[in-house]
Amino acid sequence: MRKNYWQELEIYSTNDEFSKIGLNVTEKVFSIPTALHWHEYCEIELILEGKMIHHLNNSSSIVDAGNIYLLTPADFHKIEPLEPIKLMNIAFKESLIPTEFLNVFMGKRQAINIQLSQDTFEYLTVITEKLLKEFRRERIHRTCYIKSLLNCLFAEISYAYPVSNEINTDHMSDPIRRALMYIYCNFRDNPSLHNVAEVSGLCDNYFSEAFHKATGEKFNRFLNNVKLQYAYDMLINTDNPITEICFSSGFNSMTHFQREFKAKYLFSPIEVRKQKN
Repeated sequence: MRKNYWQELEIYSTNDEFSKIGLNVTEKVFSIPTALHWHEYCEIELILEGKMIHHLNNSSSIVDAGNIYLLTPADFHKIEPLEPIKLMNIAFKESLIPTEFLNVFMGKRQAINIQLSQDTFEYLTVITEKLLKEFRRERIHRTCYIKSLLNCLFAEISYAYPVSNEINTDHMSDPIRRALMYIYCNFRDNPSLHNVAEVSGLCDNYFSEAFHKATGEKFNRFLNNVKLQYAYDMLINTDNPITEICFSSGFNSMTHFQREFKAKYLFSPIEVRKQKN
């Protein structure tokens, strides 16, 4: 039986190549709708041909060739092809995003979703084709070249992405931006303050103070709110069982999840689901 789109993507997180350089590049052609899904890694998809309905978080839109989107593990989506779809998929670990681009990618609460100009679309088609070609072969300086092409892709997305002040990170230091991106991409694993401080390159106490000053929240509260926001979005935008949403949001027990959820939103998960229906 042919693997579906989601099953194929899940292989990335376990294959040797992804583990080695934190990247997987594939070209995909399909005409069957995908199930609603999310990933344990970041991904960029560039639509090369076709037209589809893209259900992304809490919105849906019809998109075609020239559309590109960047998703983190905090995003969920579903694809319904209206025509056979051909796209380039780049799955990668958040650590590959250069620090200078973090401010762009974290500047808005919604996932990055852009309809490119024709010139930019043609250029990124070339870049992603080079990425795919380089990814498939072994040669000297391969990793360096791949990362350079990936940086070109990040740069073009940042140029095409409209400036937003929804989440202002201009005042934040690079270590805190790196920490925030790590949290958004790993919240399901409940990273400890020590783990995130190591990622940021700061000692625990200094990181804790700097994080609180930059975000206005203590580390554990911020992490909890990321998990709760994801759970809330899933509740109002999907029909997934509440138990499944609880654990996919990073909570280890329904009791804890329900208590924290009601404390933040004043309604229980069941009440929010009833309002949605």
